[in-house]
Amino acid sequence: MPSKTYARTVRTAATVAAATGLAVLLAGCGGGEQSYSSLADLRADLEAGGVTCAPFAEADASELIPGASAGASCLVNEAAAAIFIFEDGDTKEIFMNGAAEEIKADPEAGQFLTGPNWIFNADSAELIQSAQEALGGEIIE
Repeated sequence: MPSKTYARTVRTAATVAAATGLAVLLAGCGGGEQSYSSLADLRADLEAGGVTCAPFAEADASELIPGASAGASCLVNEAAAAIFIFEDGDTKEIFMNGAAEEIKADPEAGQFLTGPNWIFNADSAELIQSAQEALGGEIIE
């Protein structure tokens, strides 16, 4: 069962997709240099960096945000996290750019760590910091 953080991120994505029509927006969210083709690879790097994400529940296709090729939710200690891998960096940028204002307006949205084609969303600033140490990337508050 997806976490509340995962479900909230999916709701934000659906709202943004409807509002923007998935138009490309100009502002960018850079992120780390590491791209991932699978959740397993991203999870392996998290764990190698000391971040154990368990239980790890992969989303089925009906639960993915628009443009995401894979998604999962997990817990790190008591903090909830949602992870998305996108088909490409442009698709990730569309989501992040469109979601930026809604994310800032929602006190429960947590923080986002972004890389070239992935997003790590968590409701704990400490977890975001630990994930950044493991994965690189840029923190979006």
